[in-house]
Amino acid sequence: MRNRRSRVTSHSEIDSEGSWAISYGDMVTLLLTFFIIFFAADKFKMQKALKLDLMEKQTKQTQALADQMQKSGLFEAKFDQELKGRVFLAGQKLLVEFSGVSFFQSGETDLNSKAKKALSEFYRVYSPHLGHYSLGIRAYTDPRKVIQKERRFKDNLELSALRSISVMRHFQNLGIPLENMRLSGYGELILKAKDLEFLPAAERKPSAVNDLARTVTIVIEPKGDL
Repeated sequence: MRNRRSRVTSHSEIDSEGSWAISYGDMVTLLLTFFIIFFAADKFKMQKALKLDLMEKQTKQTQALADQMQKSGLFEAKFDQELKGRVFLAGQKLLVEFSGVSFFQSGETDLNSKAKKALSEFYRVYSPHLGHYSLGIRAYTDPRKVIQKERRFKDNLELSALRSISVMRHFQNLGIPLENMRLSGYGELILKAKDLEFLPAAERKPSAVNDLARTVTIVIEPKGDL
């Protein structure tokens, strides 16, 4: 009688649950995650490089405009003494301050004649660059509190916002499109005696501190699509 040998099978060698497939899936997931992170990081570097390049280009353009404005003589003594101002760079922004001009009468929102003259002289130099830059208008008040009676505004912050609109309207009449301007009211501006150095000595009276606080600053900034 032939001996029958039982065939022994090791069940440990059989992957009946497909654990190998799970390991393979994990590997594919890890590889996919790696490539996503790799390409995302590469895209971020590219975007950062493009942004830095744009910022550098805008800064150079702003510097060129600042140089041109200063060379134009807008703020030199050939204009009336009270029109002297200051042009300086702040990052990518070019700030124009009219340090010797009181733009408004106390509590009023309408530009006075000196303010209109100063803004018109500014526009003469700025107008060739209309298509490449935007204007920010910052208006201020002196620290004296608003008298509520018969006023259109509640406080100095609201008064400064209305004054910025007056400047915007003046520029609009000169030819600057509304979409090229941004408005902001900065409320009270507190000046000190040293801030009167732009005035002739005969005009440096205590009340001039409040007069010059009723001023405007123009912010010139390259458009983002340059």
